[in-house]
Amino acid sequence: MYDRRLPAVLLWADLHSPHTHGWLKNLKEAGHRVVVMTSRQSTREPLPSGVKVYRIQGRVVCELSLDASPVSGLPQTGALLRRFLVNLANTRLGHAVWATVMACRARRASKAVVALADRECIDLVHALRVTFEGVQASLCGLEIPLVLSVWGNDFTLHTRKDPVSRWLVGRALGRADGLAADCYRDIRIARRLGLGEKQPTVVAPGGGGIGLECFDERTELSSQIDERDPTPVLVNPRGLRAYVDWKAFLVAIRFVKDLGYKINVLMTGVDGDPFVMSEVRRLDLGEYVTLLPHLSQPELHELFSRCDIVVSPTYHDGTPNSLLEAMAHGAFPIASRLESIAEWIEHGVNGFLFEPVDPNLLAHAIVVALRSQELQVEARRRNHDLLRRRATREFARAELSHLYERVLADVSCRR
Repeated sequence: MYDRRLPAVLLWADLHSPHTHGWLKNLKEAGHRVVVMTSRQSTREPLPSGVKVYRIQGRVVCELSLDASPVSGLPQTGALLRRFLVNLANTRLGHAVWATVMACRARRASKAVVALADRECIDLVHALRVTFEGVQASLCGLEIPLVLSVWGNDFTLHTRKDPVSRWLVGRALGRADGLAADCYRDIRIARRLGLGEKQPTVVAPGGGGIGLECFDERTELSSQIDERDPTPVLVNPRGLRAYVDWKAFLVAIRFVKDLGYKINVLMTGVDGDPFVMSEVRRLDLGEYVTLLPHLSQPELHELFSRCDIVVSPTYHDGTPNSLLEAMAHGAFPIASRLESIAEWIEHGVNGFLFEPVDPNLLAHAIVVALRSQELQVEARRRNHDLLRRRATREFARAELSHLYERVLADVSCRR
């Protein structure tokens, strides 16, 4: 059921992204009627009942019936192919070609998209990635309000890749009636790129906020594991994204090992990758580091619930959900010193920040955190207070509802 007083939303997103499912659940729980336009013909999780899913195919828009296809680890050949495709996509040429293809698809199907919005009585379009779905939604000739979302590296990495992407994103921001971001830095960048000075904005975690279950005490299983093996657990949940410095992370772990500290190190989303496996062997970390596959959200929460330290070694970033979730479970955060991360972590107070690409500083931060249980306890208390104020699903839901209200009111006044 849905509340007819609330706007019907066309959520233009990638159903294979956990961020999409976070926002989708939030919108449904708030009472919105939601129709999804997906950019990929697969979904990571089962969809809420009553949600229609469409996808652009040529000049038409087709309704889909999707079953969840969980993410799993890849064999070595799959990992090699994935690494090649990721490297290709992150070149300036690859990014320009992909952005152009996405834009052309949307232009070709613009009449079908407008007809769908009319048929489904859509009041507002919310496109979740400004660099892809946002660009597509802005090119379809829709005359209803458009809200865009930006998170992660949309501006600091992807938009800088080439002038084509920069122009397309600037055009999308100029068309947007509102913007949701996961850090204040991206609001400032969006204004410079073309977002109107009077367009309303909100800042909330990119995945729709953190569920209160993250704040629960450690589970019975985790307590049994901790009691059986008191060795501190350190988790790097950032995988093999192009902006993650996993090599510097492993070098830092080698420094920690050389200093005589014993810790259990777990890396997610890297199992089976031949490059990571080779580096682990070269640094003689085989018994020190455990390589894990991609994990589901429940599996990640279980891992974070027995994690003492979480490390996020990145060159570019927004507000990583995995970092916030680990902090909510009580892990001590150590992350790259980036403008967006500094909005959440004050160095030496509720976590540590280190300069990217400096394994010595990262190793030092890990050692100091291991030595200071008092600092970990105080950081855990501060982080719980911080996240309850700024990062829960309830907070994100309220902020998004307020944004929709302001956008609809502003558009109504302009007309």
